[in-house]
Amino acid sequence: MASPAAVHISSDIGRLQKVLVHEPGPEWDLIPCGPGILERYLTEDIFVLSRAREEHKVLTHILKKFIGDDNVIEFERLLEEVLSVTANKTEIVGAVTALESLGLRTTQALLGLSESALARALIHGAIIGDPDPGPTGYENLFPSIPNLLFTRDLGAAIPGGFVICHAAKPARRRETLLMRYVLRHELFKTTNFLDIRSLEKGNFWHDIQGGETVSIEGGDIVILNKVTLMVGTGERTTEAGFVSLLELLARTTSPIQTVIRALIPQVRSSMHLDTVFTVLSECDGMAYGPVVNNCDYQVYHPPYREAPLKVNFSSAMDAAGLKDFKCLSCGDENRLSQSREQWTDGANLFAIAPRVLIGYDRNPVTARVLEKNKYRCLQAATDMAEVERIAADFKAGNDIAPVVIGIPGAELSRARGGARCMTMPLARADLLPSRSEKRALGDDGF
Repeated sequence: MASPAAVHISSDIGRLQKVLVHEPGPEWDLIPCGPGILERYLTEDIFVLSRAREEHKVLTHILKKFIGDDNVIEFERLLEEVLSVTANKTEIVGAVTALESLGLRTTQALLGLSESALARALIHGAIIGDPDPGPTGYENLFPSIPNLLFTRDLGAAIPGGFVICHAAKPARRRETLLMRYVLRHELFKTTNFLDIRSLEKGNFWHDIQGGETVSIEGGDIVILNKVTLMVGTGERTTEAGFVSLLELLARTTSPIQTVIRALIPQVRSSMHLDTVFTVLSECDGMAYGPVVNNCDYQVYHPPYREAPLKVNFSSAMDAAGLKDFKCLSCGDENRLSQSREQWTDGANLFAIAPRVLIGYDRNPVTARVLEKNKYRCLQAATDMAEVERIAADFKAGNDIAPVVIGIPGAELSRARGGARCMTMPLARADLLPSRSEKRALGDDGF
């Protein structure tokens, strides 16, 4: 499959062409344990790294079968290539040492590394030889960034541009800092950036007055269609970050005509919008009902100057022209199953194409809901030959019947993120116009 030349996204479900991932590495073995420490790393548990890596390799193997090896891009490789420019290397080390308050000796040690060793050190928080000697062979120099596994939150390609994210929690600030430098890579040279931290005056007054953090994370941005975004505000994306995004959209020639704000609870279990709601096709999504059906929504239109009245999910979708959109229920209608399967990312599905999905294989009630709605559920552990046959059809340009590919996640799910969290799409094919859109253009396609 030919590699698309530029970053381009007009939906959450168009046929995938390019995606950014990061395989978990020694940064997970460098998380210390003790009262209150895990929370500072934004994790409830640690996992067996070797098993987690094997699970992640299943995810990337499937993605590569669908879109080709060269189009599944490793974050660390992009960082390494950016570091190969001497000026970038000096600037990145300076920025990281300032952020982490590192001493002169550590700074000099980092500057003395090759670009590949430095890329690893900036992620691991330790200088590790090659091959990896194991967790007893090195020590922390500064905190590792294990949540880099969830590349989705570092930025978000949307119709008309790329939102540069800024993490809400200190544990993820180095990730979004490094992403800013990765955006200097040739891959992004024609990209229109939307940077909420570029609005200096607004950021200054929020900061100086002790207001909330001006933050936004990619997991809170869901593209409903080529003119409509849904953005969650809660634990990670703040109201200040959301307002900044609206201001940036108003300043650009963005094709976005509607932004729905979802006021999700500010709790760990629904840290991002995509932990409770994801898009499966042009007309259906997967939702965790206890949150999606009970939180408030506001529907904004350009120039975004007035705060709309709060409405429910159905009314918000109607106002955005999505009256026929329906939600399948994560965990079905049983409250116990809903809570258990949302916790293990049953609502966090990643679309390779409309109704061609990847999720964890550990949510059987949600799988039955999908099957009742005409999805075929496969498990990568036992059905890989069939998955690869479907991928070959996809690469040939054929239509694919609705399918959900379940990947193993016994270890990965401990990190509190699913298939959508672990993927940052950089390019998707545009969806073909719907019949109603063709009629509006005077072309029924007949």
